[in-house]
Amino acid sequence: FREALHTTNMAEGVSGADDFRSMKANFLKKQADSAVKAGNAKEAYLKYSECLDVMPTGHKDAHTVYSNRSLAYAKASKFDNALVDAEKACALKAGWDKAWWRKASALGGLKQYNEALEAYA
Repeated sequence: FREALHTTNMAEGVSGADDFRSMKANFLKKQADSAVKAGNAKEAYLKYSECLDVMPTGHKDAHTVYSNRSLAYAKASKFDNALVDAEKACALKAGWDKAWWRKASALGGLKQYNEALEAYA
């Protein structure tokens, strides 16, 4: 097992350690998703934070995790944090409407209504 963590898959350019980190990140994301569905925003944003901590740089799902953590922060009325994460999601995947929706929602929570309308547009 340890050997697998340190080998490199040359075809994909991904190390065994990155594979393990991706699996752990996916597990944490699923826990966070369940916490959101159960209405536990604090547990959700903490699990999404753990997920981002272990997620390999440039992971294909980073934009989704930032977007989901933005939602969890917003549900906890932590709109400043929600905005930061929504902006990260927008930067990672600019054409993704959900990221802009999260940004607009966070701005609305901060009572920055004109900016929220611009984000929706």
